[in-house]
Formats: sequence, structure tokens, C-alpha cells
Amino acid sequence: MLLALALFVPGMTALYADEVILKNGNVLSGTITVETEKTVTIKVKVGTISIPKEQIAALRKGDSLTPLSPGSSTSSGIVPPVNIRNPVARVGPGGISGEEFELYLLKRANALGATPATLTEEEKKRALNEAIEDEIVFQCALADGILEEAYIRRLIAGEFRSSKTTAKIEPKGFAEEELKRYYDDHPEEFRTPDEALVSVHDFPGVRSEEAAAKEREKVLTDSDAAWRSGGWVKRGDQILQALPELNILFDLGVGEISPALKTPTGTYSIYRVDEHREGRLKTFEESRERARFLLSGEKQRGLDAELAGKLKSGSEELDENALVEAALNEGWHRRPLIRLRIVNEYLSKQGVNEFVKGSKKRDDILPDLRTRMKVEILQSGQ
Repeated sequence: MLLALALFVPGMTALYADEVILKNGNVLSGTITVETEKTVTIKVKVGTISIPKEQIAALRKGDSLTPLSPGSSTSSGIVPPVNIRNPVARVGPGGISGEEFELYLLKRANALGATPATLTEEEKKRALNEAIEDEIVFQCALADGILEEAYIRRLIAGEFRSSKTTAKIEPKGFAEEELKRYYDDHPEEFRTPDEALVSVHDFPGVRSEEAAAKEREKVLTDSDAAWRSGGWVKRGDQILQALPELNILFDLGVGEISPALKTPTGTYSIYRVDEHREGRLKTFEESRERARFLLSGEKQRGLDAELAGKLKSGSEELDENALVEAALNEGWHRRPLIRLRIVNEYLSKQGVNEFVKGSKKRDDILPDLRTRMKVEILQSGQ
């Protein structure tokens, strides 16, 4: 049974049996008397109010939370409500679960060099106040559209995707037979590239193809021509992507010289092949760890496609919006790391900086935020 605790928390109100949670973040507390297909009627202190269901995100009756907009996207400004288990406090449309409160108790105990069991009642009250203040900021952040921020959306999508895909892949547990099968099926992944050892002769003052061709002819008959080392060039090297003409080096025989080729600076150079080294297929023993890495990627792509199918995003590619919507419907925005990032991001956007002298502090904005969120302290028999 839920009982009000005799703790002082600014903004605390009396406990009501039912709540209507609106899509704009506001909460009406009272007794729900009538629910029709289109409206919900709730009796509050000042009278009876009938509210269109299109304005309602969820209904709470005791500890039972019923979303009225399942699958809602944040693009419509709606945050899917989350059922707070074993609530210690209600804060606006959210609250503090018993499990979350235990984390705050542990945090305070660690700061004091104690254990949660040895905390005094006063310290427990401080832990609860800290939890409630964080939840007030969190709920105000949600109401003000923090879930539309690109950084927060990337964070939620990334964490959700990782838990559904990457976390299921254990590369160290891949069987030897599976690695060998991948190696045998993808030989092109385990070949060393062809290489050519080249020397270079530059024509620094030449900027036309015709003049460069004439200079090349002179070099061909000059045994004293100056060549500089160009080192080993591998097929597929980045330089070949920038200068694809250099792929001719792998078609020249040892001692042969390329045509004059234009460089990125607009001048010309010629290239002589001094040695060839053919690529080879590495042994499985040499390739085991690369096979493990590539197989991980293949499994990741498979799980991504499977998740995309479950999300019905219309593509085998994972769509960030679909990931975020699915994550929110599972309550991922309340996970400790994400909730903390949301709180910190919101405070930063309010100009709060605890470390710069003269900057706005968290305590400076809390009074205004408190007026926006009703707070109820509960005891759930823990």
C-alpha cells in the first residue's frame, strides 16, 4: 500500500489514486470517473474535467500505467510513458523506482566511505532529494524536447542497437571450424597485395603533356639521369585511389618506365619498376585473427538486418528514427547512463556550468523547474 512519507520536498502534493498524463508533459491527479472511446473524465479538487484522448499520453491508476499512444514517435513531441516499478516518488509523468533509489543510496554511501545499510535517515533523505532533483531536471528536459537533439538521438540509437546486436556477438567464442570456414569462403580477404618497387624521375618545371613526353625520351637515353626512390607501392594503396594512373606500374615489367604522368601539383613525373612482388594467400594460422574480425562484421550486418526487419523500417539498413522510437518504447531514456547524459545536456543548454566562476549553477534553475513538476513521496513497502 502506498503511504506518504513525512519528508520535506519542495513542490510535494497530496497523493491521488489516478493520474492523466498529457502529451505536453503535464499531469492531472484525481479520480478517473468515466472513460469513453474519445474522452477521459477525471475528478480533481476544483471539479470535474473531460479531456480528449488525443491530448493524453497515458493513464495511471494506482501502480498500473496504460499508454494511450503506443509506438508514438518523438517527432510528434510525444514521449512514450514508462511504468515506474516499485516507485519511491512520483515526479510529473515520471518518478523514482526502488532500483533507481538504491543507486542513489549507493552513490551517497560511497561518498561517505560507508555502505547503504549504515546510512542515517538524514543521509537517506538527502539521497532521495538528489534523486528527485535529477528527475525534475530529466522530466523538464523531456517536456522541452531534448529527445529531438541529434546528440541524444545518436546516443539512444547507438546504445539500443549495440544491446540488440553487438552485445550478442562474442568473437572470442567463435569455433575454430567457423573461422576456418570463413577463411576458405573468402580467400580474397586474406591475400597480400601485389607490390612494385619503383624509382621516380620528376620534371618540376614541365606542365604540358607534350613537353613531358619529350623530357621522358631524353631520360630514356641518359644513363646518368637522376632517379629517387619511390619505395614499395601496393595494389590498392591510398595513393592509387588518388592517382589511378599509377596502376600501370603493375602491368610494367622490371626495368620498364611509365609514360609521363601528371602529379597533383600539375607537374609531371615518370616511374621505373625495379622489382615486382606478387601477392600471396596467407595461411589460416596467419589469418586467424583477421578472420575473427571479419566474421564479427558479417554477424553484425546479419543482426542489423534482422533488427531492421523487426523494426519494420522498410530497409535492411537500420534507420536512426526507428531505433530511437523502439528504444523509447522500451524505456531506454530512463537507463542510468542515458538519463544522466540527458540531464547533463539539458543543464548545459540552460547555461549551467558548475566549474566556471560566475556561471549559472544547477541550484539557480531548480526553483523554476520545480514549479513545472508535481512531486509526491511514496513508500512501497521496501
